[in-house]
Amino acid sequence: MNIQGKTAKLVTAALLASISIATAQEPVVSKGGTKIELYGQVQLNTVWEDRVVSTDAPNWSYYAPVGNTEGGSRTIMNVNHSRIGLNLMAPQNEGESEVSGKFEVDFNNDNARHNNGVGNLRIRHSYGQVKFGSIGTTLLMGQTYDVISPRDPAVLSEGTGNYSGNLGTRRPQIRLTQPFGPIEIAVAALDDRGADAPKVPAVQGRVGVKVPAGWAGEDENFELGLSGHFAKEKNTDIVKDQPYEKVPRSWSINADLNLPIISIVNLSGEFFYGQNLKHYGNGSLGLTAENSTGKDYAIKTLGGWTNVGVKLPANLSFNGGWGVEAVQDPEKVKIGSRSHNMALYSNVRYHFIPNAYLGIEYFRIDTESTTDDKNAAEKGGINRVELAFQYAFK
Repeated sequence: MNIQGKTAKLVTAALLASISIATAQEPVVSKGGTKIELYGQVQLNTVWEDRVVSTDAPNWSYYAPVGNTEGGSRTIMNVNHSRIGLNLMAPQNEGESEVSGKFEVDFNNDNARHNNGVGNLRIRHSYGQVKFGSIGTTLLMGQTYDVISPRDPAVLSEGTGNYSGNLGTRRPQIRLTQPFGPIEIAVAALDDRGADAPKVPAVQGRVGVKVPAGWAGEDENFELGLSGHFAKEKNTDIVKDQPYEKVPRSWSINADLNLPIISIVNLSGEFFYGQNLKHYGNGSLGLTAENSTGKDYAIKTLGGWTNVGVKLPANLSFNGGWGVEAVQDPEKVKIGSRSHNMALYSNVRYHFIPNAYLGIEYFRIDTESTTDDKNAAEKGGINRVELAFQYAFK
């Protein structure tokens, strides 16, 4: 068989394997015994926004430019939220540790227009983990969610409430997790993305408790977590021409909550206080020390979000909530810098089947920026209506 024939055979085999993964009742088992489970989602988001002041505006807005009352409206569509992933499970013999992994990508490396995700494939998750059955400790190595602020508000926008109270993102890390009954402790060393050549990793930790919420149903749980992080964000000494000599530290103190009220009503939310948080879900309103009046001053911010979810009749569900971030010392940031950002939202989803829905959302953004007058602020606002269709498969 020639090379072209071999190549065609390999491609055909790969396609057949993909189809088998997608259609099989059970996960596909590789030659080495690893179970492979395909999952993902296809999604279309249609966004209408008013008061747009730039043709370069991305697929959604995090905050409103000041004085944008004269802006026009726009309607855009994108499929960048579509994603595909693999769950992996290694073969396990009695007495051996449990080894598993995950690899997931989407097309939302940035929310720029006109690209349909071309050239912007983004790795969301890529990790392996080992669970030592005898002691219950799990060692994770790779990229996945931060340890801090592990929740997201139930918004339709891929923006997930960044710039308005929601921290937490994904980054490479080495994590240890240890349960103690209903309590779980996690610590991690992570890539410090606040420095181009970081001297040391960032560190994060969380203590969480999870107990059954029997009053709200068999599968519901009450969860409460306290977390924090610290990062030097200091480049190694060989890196010259840093924007400021003394690099402000990055740190945060966080709390997260999931509270089932009754079987059809759920309350969730997060709170944070910290400084220099741009690389943590665009906290600190996306500001850095360069936005401050002193080169070594770190922007301190306070924020959080809350979400109420309600299961409605006729396959409908409702979510509503708000989020906010505010600079704690607005007089210490440069004139024209963002000082306060608030988002208010509500959405309704109709579920055709449990894993496919059509949703519509109203999202309001109000932003304030500093001025020469300490008692006043420049303001901007955006109204957004978003229609989303999602079909998740597994």
